[in-house]
Amino acid sequence: MYLLPLIFDSFGNKKTMNVNRSSEAGFSLTEVVVSIALLGIISTSLLVALQEMSARTIDLQKRTQALMLMQSGLERVLFENNQNGFEWLQSKNFPAEQNADGLKGFVRHYSFKRLSSTLKEVTVGVSWKGGWKYATLWVGKSK
Repeated sequence: MYLLPLIFDSFGNKKTMNVNRSSEAGFSLTEVVVSIALLGIISTSLLVALQEMSARTIDLQKRTQALMLMQSGLERVLFENNQNGFEWLQSKNFPAEQNADGLKGFVRHYSFKRLSSTLKEVTVGVSWKGGWKYATLWVGKSK
């Protein structure tokens, strides 16, 4: 088969050139190897990106669970304050909770600091493998 590609000289005049191609069409071994190498590089990059996104999703899920555990811990403190009174809010009455609220791997901690005779600072912290979050609440003595 003869192909006649169009070629222009520097003055813009058309020139044709006869090119002889073999009758066998297909890809050379070099083209196949380069294609496979490029495909491997691109797919590896995509897999690394997917793995990173998965890790970030898991981390975000753990942070969200920790936030929910902190919130329920603070609600427990307010409940106990209403039920048992201001003086009952002490660390001895709130031991660390392993697998807090049934969530495996999470530990909820409570700390209490008296700021005055009518005000306490309560900190609820949640820890898990690879992270730690805490929230602080100020609880006043009811009149």
